[in-house]
Amino acid sequence: MCVTFVLALGSGLPVYYRISFFMFLLLGITFVWNRVNLFGVGITGRRDLTKTEVGRNVESEIVIENFSPFPKFNLQVRDLIELPGHNVGAMLNLMPFSKKVVNLNIPVRRRGIYQIGQPSVSSGDPLGVYQIYKKVTSRERVLVLPYTVDVQPFLLSSGDVNADGNNQDGRNSSVSSVSTIREYQAGESAKHIHWPTTARKDGLMIKQFESDSEDVTWVLLDMDTNFLVGDNIDNTEEYSVMIAASLVKTYCNNNRGIGLIAGGNIKYLIRPEEENRYPDNMLFALAEVSGAENVSLIDLFNYFKSEMSLSNVSLIIITSSTNGEWIESISSSKLEGCSPVVIFVDPISFGSEFDVRPLANQLAMNGIPVYLTKYGDDLSDSLSHIWMVKNEEPLQPNEV
Repeated sequence: MCVTFVLALGSGLPVYYRISFFMFLLLGITFVWNRVNLFGVGITGRRDLTKTEVGRNVESEIVIENFSPFPKFNLQVRDLIELPGHNVGAMLNLMPFSKKVVNLNIPVRRRGIYQIGQPSVSSGDPLGVYQIYKKVTSRERVLVLPYTVDVQPFLLSSGDVNADGNNQDGRNSSVSSVSTIREYQAGESAKHIHWPTTARKDGLMIKQFESDSEDVTWVLLDMDTNFLVGDNIDNTEEYSVMIAASLVKTYCNNNRGIGLIAGGNIKYLIRPEEENRYPDNMLFALAEVSGAENVSLIDLFNYFKSEMSLSNVSLIIITSSTNGEWIESISSSKLEGCSPVVIFVDPISFGSEFDVRPLANQLAMNGIPVYLTKYGDDLSDSLSHIWMVKNEEPLQPNEV
């Protein structure tokens, strides 16, 4: 419209004045149309946003009412537009003094903390020039927890691995004395069941060794965005968080002490104390942590060493880093009594050209158990097979 008006002033031709007037009139009519179409429309919604988790759907019940004597056309109803990765909505028409109930099933695809508004209704004119929204301004804070899957707790020293890559209990009972008898937990080795006590009880009882009570398990989550690969929803960062959350939930559900350290925009260090046997506080931290460029894996590991002793520590490192500067420090930590395990999130499966397999080989040759998970893998399966040293060419993205 502005262009034609300038041309009209510059040339003085009547045709440009007519086009400018017509476009101005059209914009005015469509604006009035949308305003009138939303006049007298009310919208209310009801949804349960407690304990929202990635992978679930939020059911939203929205009531649209027309309090005016005029019909309403092409109303678009949407809810939870602040949650990324979905475009769920509904189109409807309303007769005078009528109402409709719209049920939306909205997928939750990304963890985080969001300021969620109320459902909105918008009106668009037939020509698609304007889109005017009507919504309630009140907002609420919603925490979306990361997606978790059931995984089996795995043992964390290189002596706990069979030649075929499966886990086994490598505890040497000749050097570990029994400190107590307790109830059997899912995933534990059956060879330490105390059968005399089991015979007198209703359930299985297992021998707990002195080293059991001393050993501490930590999950170290690398959030270095220099190695972030993937799109806004499916990427190595979100997959790493999913693995960390799954391990935290599994170990807590099996009554095993576990701590969390994560580096990103904020450093989180949650100790495996008795009150942390329930995973909520660690899952909350994993929901809000985000990556940063200035916190590398070696920086995070050095921070961990400055805060905690490595003696009798089992350390599960989750990373997609292809920079091997941290390997020497992780390998030497075994001399301080640490039992490290590295879980690689394969960047090639997310479209990167950089490969972590050479680092996996190097770690495995240093006696450190390594697991490799790819995009779309069954996590329970990929964490049950340890990486074996291989001589292979790096894969190209189109080969995955």
